[in-house]
Amino acid sequence: MVTDRVPADGTSGGGGAGGGRSRRRLVAGLVVVLAVVAAVVVWTRPGPEPGLADAEGRLEVVLEDYRFDVEDWTVPAGTPVTLVLVNRDEVSHPLTFGGALVEADGVPVGYEDGLFDGLDAVVTPASASASEREGPGFTVAVPGGSTVTIEVTFPAERAGSWNVGCFLGRGCHLGAGLAATLTIG
Repeated sequence: MVTDRVPADGTSGGGGAGGGRSRRRLVAGLVVVLAVVAAVVVWTRPGPEPGLADAEGRLEVVLEDYRFDVEDWTVPAGTPVTLVLVNRDEVSHPLTFGGALVEADGVPVGYEDGLFDGLDAVVTPASASASEREGPGFTVAVPGGSTVTIEVTFPAERAGSWNVGCFLGRGCHLGAGLAATLTIG
């Protein structure tokens, strides 16, 4: 009768090569387990909620298919904020920031009370801030396929809800989904 004997130390016996293979398999298994654990930790690491500025005050919003990826934006008051506007559409979207909606002959044309009135906002590239558009409110042009940033510190007096929207096409872009609420505070 033939029996397999396993030494008490858990090796395959015979000394040399068999024990080395077992250790290599054990190490390889541990490496795989550690890689899986690391991937889970990175994957589940908490980040800012969509529409919420991160710890550095940075908020990225994507414009695609004539809508924003998130409709409710929140940034702090009294600390520097960077709004990053990424336009994945082929067309330019002049985005207007302000208070209550203003209409002319039943067509939305802008917002009352420009959010950025009297504030030192830095728009990059600078050409985006030169948007000429009829209607009230602060407007920034975000060309198709580009990214525009706005760096600003909103004072506590501006805390509250403001509107953001694109008024091209006699309000068609606004109606299609390029309308959002920016909450400061």
